[in-house]
Amino acid sequence: MLGFISLPGFAHGDEPHGDAPHPAATAATAEGSRFEAATDLFEAVGRLQDGTLTLHINRFATNEPVLQARVELESGPLKAAAAFQADQGSYVVPDGPFVKALQQVGTHAVVLTVTAGSDADLLDGSLAVAAVPVPASRSVIGGLNTRTAVIGAAVLALLAAGGVFLRQRSHSVDGVRA
Repeated sequence: MLGFISLPGFAHGDEPHGDAPHPAATAATAEGSRFEAATDLFEAVGRLQDGTLTLHINRFATNEPVLQARVELESGPLKAAAAFQADQGSYVVPDGPFVKALQQVGTHAVVLTVTAGSDADLLDGSLAVAAVPVPASRSVIGGLNTRTAVIGAAVLALLAAGGVFLRQRSHSVDGVRA
């Protein structure tokens, strides 16, 4: 009986429901921030995650990983050295003053000095760390917002009242009064 009723209250949240694209999911915290840097010799991708800066460095021309290189980083007045992790094939700068500075909101210039065998180069990157968005305060009941829950409850109350009315009417038409 209720299958023909369309409840607009089942649309959720303030997200678009037409041809408008959904906003791209972005990492808004320092934990999801990353940067890229490249030269003719090397390319690097750095990611801040769990209080650690992890770097993946490859040769630009062949995309083969650069292993066992000496990697030094600078950002403003701070300097750090990255340690090679053989099991991961990456370089890591553990939690410390350098990483803490990079986790601050803003854009940070990062300069890498990569020395691999007889090849050495400077790579410039920029790490943008956005402020963590504060979600708007919203009352939620079972995953639905309050307005949707009230509309749904009102529709159900009207349906129940209509059902009682029809039942009483059908009994009175038959000559039997309930």
